[in-house]
Formats: sequence, structure tokens, C-alpha cells
Amino acid sequence: MNRLVKEKEKAVFYLYKNQLKDLQKAGRIKRCDLTVAAFGILGMINWPYHWYRPGKGLSLEKVAEELIKIMFRGLQEK
Repeated sequence: MNRLVKEKEKAVFYLYKNQLKDLQKAGRIKRCDLTVAAFGILGMINWPYHWYRPGKGLSLEKVAEELIKIMFRGLQEK
């Protein structure tokens, strides 16, 4: 893969990881492995283009809402 692309991917990863670290320090998200969390979020936001079809099933807004709920609240019942 092109070196520039790798550098950009790394920069985006650390942007997400550092934001999660700040949220953790502020007590806004629970303690977790931030590497796993950052890669998980990036995977969730980078994959929908494979399966999302406008006009079929959920609206784009509903898909975004559901992904945000899963990302930040998980799937576990409270």
C-alpha cells in the first residue's frame, strides 16, 4: 500500500484513539482498550458502503443512529 495512504490511515486511527482517551479521562466513556475501541469504531463507519442500499430498509439517518447507539452504548441490556 502506498506510504502516504498508510500515514493518513495511522493519523486517522490516532485521532480517534486520542479522542476516546480524552472521553475516558473525562469519565464520559467506560474503561476499555482504546486500540480495540478505535479500530472497532473505524470498522463500523467504514463498512456500511458494502451493505447499505438507499431506499431499501432503514434510512441513512436510522442506520447512523443505530450505529452510534451500538458504538457508544453497546448491545448489552442495562
